[in-house]
Amino acid sequence: MSSTTGTSPAAAEWTLNYPGVDFSSATVTAGPVAVASSKLVSCSAGMGSATCVLWGDNELTIANGVAAFVSLAISGFTTDTTSQVQISSDMAASSDAFPFASSATGGTVTIVQPAELNGFTCSPSSLTPPAVSTCTVDLNAAAPSGGASVGVSASLPDVSLPAAITIAQGLTSGAFTVTPLTVTTATATNLTVSYLGATEGFGLTVNPPPIALTGISVTPGAIFSGQTASGAVTISQPAGAGGVTVALSSSSPAALVPASVTVLPGATTAAFTATAGTVAAITPLVITGAYAGVNATANLTINPIVPTGVSVNPSAILSGQTASGTVTISAPATGGGMAIALSSSNAAASVPAWVTVAQGATSASFTATAGTVTTATSVALTASSGGVNMGANLTVNPIVPTSLSVSPNVTFSGQTALGTVAIAAAAPFGGITVALSSSSSAASVPSSVTVPQGATTASFTVTTGSVTTATQVVLMASYAGASVTASLTVNPPISLSGLSLNPDWLSGGQTAAGTVMISAPAGIGGIVVTLASSNNAAATVPSSVTILQGSATGSFTVTALNVSRATTVAITASYAASQKMEHLTVRRYGAAN
Repeated sequence: MSSTTGTSPAAAEWTLNYPGVDFSSATVTAGPVAVASSKLVSCSAGMGSATCVLWGDNELTIANGVAAFVSLAISGFTTDTTSQVQISSDMAASSDAFPFASSATGGTVTIVQPAELNGFTCSPSSLTPPAVSTCTVDLNAAAPSGGASVGVSASLPDVSLPAAITIAQGLTSGAFTVTPLTVTTATATNLTVSYLGATEGFGLTVNPPPIALTGISVTPGAIFSGQTASGAVTISQPAGAGGVTVALSSSSPAALVPASVTVLPGATTAAFTATAGTVAAITPLVITGAYAGVNATANLTINPIVPTGVSVNPSAILSGQTASGTVTISAPATGGGMAIALSSSNAAASVPAWVTVAQGATSASFTATAGTVTTATSVALTASSGGVNMGANLTVNPIVPTSLSVSPNVTFSGQTALGTVAIAAAAPFGGITVALSSSSSAASVPSSVTVPQGATTASFTVTTGSVTTATQVVLMASYAGASVTASLTVNPPISLSGLSLNPDWLSGGQTAAGTVMISAPAGIGGIVVTLASSNNAAATVPSSVTILQGSATGSFTVTALNVSRATTVAITASYAASQKMEHLTVRRYGAAN
């Protein structure tokens, strides 16, 4: 509503008429010139019309210009593209309330009808991941200013799609993408688009994704020759009827796998076995599973079975003795067993050239035999296979004298004693010759004595010389740098120290006890003392008496014979250069004392 050139009114009134089928209501607000003059608009609305008054302080008049704005609400029932709007009963008044001449005219209102949905399709209509479907929404007219926002929804949560799309202003169609989610069976879902209260639908089928090989594993990742590893293949979803057959292969004959493995219906994994062959060096390889153009791989390393240790017990032995050796390997021996080469760094200990670890075992025993050595000798024993050497040390010690004894250890000039030398272990083949020596000529020994093979002792004779005083002699036995000693005391020669007769008179036919005494106990074999009677017709004695070993006295018997008168008889005992004499009186038988 505008006022035109002329005298400015202070108030105005008019009636707005419009078709009710095209417009549901009308709203009138004051325009710029009315607001500037502090005027208000009041309207009384009816069906298809509105009578309005522009009023306020009459002292303020309305200048030329827009006095009021009219806004018409388009009816939802209209199908018209234009509609006539008329203004009638118009009046105006001056500031002193005099009427003004006025005129009003109507006009044509253009009605822009909204665009409507005019089609909804998606292609393809059946989806198998990872494929997507492109959906197109059509309008029967160009989208209005600001575009057309079309809502999008699905009946099931099996697809991913936007909640709405906007068809740009002036365009008649728009598109969006539908992405299928994972389902286990073919699933139908209905897509719906909505715009301005209208909806259209389209049906999609979402298929389960194709079964794919997702992985292969081998445990453990490293095994030894002849061992096995556990393998497994995995697929993306449970296998259907008939299962899923996955082809298998190995990049090296060092490990064998079956040509294929089948994942049973309803399962997602299947197991297989990788078997290692015999290798001489560390061999890495790849196990491959293949299905439907997809390959999955796993790494496996085959290690050779090699010696891991060698030991010997005891670690020190004597010449001729043996020690028990043991060699261990990294895994149980495969079919036929495993031969391990053995060697010794020194002839002081010998080992067999080979030892075989039996199939399924991880160790084998052998014997190390010591030779004859004269000094402590360290020997390295080595077990070798597959380029790996393992060693152990063995010490071979000489068999040395451990003791020397002499019996008796006190003797006299001219007597002998028995010496015995002992060694640390049984003498080996050929025996052991031990050197002998004496510290004094008072006792002599042979230059050596041989301990025979298998024996641990040997004896020899000690011969005493002539001494005038007790002499301490040290005897020594030596071999392989080791020596043992024994002491022997050599005393001057034994002499007679006494002779006694009891009683010292006899009658014919009677006997007396004779005793000879020596200066020291008799040595080995005893001592023989010579006896004599000065008158065998009156008294007799044995020709000699033996003083036993270890004893210092000897006894004998004097026998009196019949005499005609009392007779004195000299009884003599002789040994070496010494002599003792006692007298005995022999009386006539029956004679008075």
